Amino acid sequence: MAIDFYSKSGDPIAYTEDGQHIYLYSGKPVAFLSGDTVYLFSGKHIGWFENGWIRDREGKVVFFTSDASGGPIKPVKRMKPVKGMKHVKPVKGVKQMKSMKRIKAFSWSDLSGEQFFFVIGWDTVSYALFGEGLHKIAYRGYNSEKNLSN
Repeated sequence: MAIDFYSKSGDPIAYTEDGQHIYLYSGKPVAFLSGDTVYLFSGKHIGWFENGWIRDREGKVVFFTSDASGGPIKPVKRMKPVKGMKHVKPVKGVKQMKSMKRIKAFSWSDLSGEQFFFVIGWDTVSYALFGEGLHKIAYRGYNSEKNLSN
């Protein structure tokens, strides 16, 4: 069951060919589906997949599929890039207990893009990638400073 996942701007971000493992178009495996739940390969629960929408743990929409219904207005889908060669999937970690489902929002998450699979999964985040300006980021001992303002 092939599914493509699009961001709030209509960009194709990720896909699954088996209805379970999610890959970026670069070929990098980033997450997996278990029922209606989205997990990182580390086992961290990062969201929900229902009615063609991937929602973050706050209930906001991160991605949509062609069959998505019952959410915000879908943007025009942009052309899909050529899929890169799939990287080897990491071993799945023990699944974290799911958080309680939030009320489904009709708004988009600020994490509607590849960053959803990385920011949410960080063990330690000093500052998240929200808003504008300088953000200090700590990820498993890796520290960097990013200036996201234009």
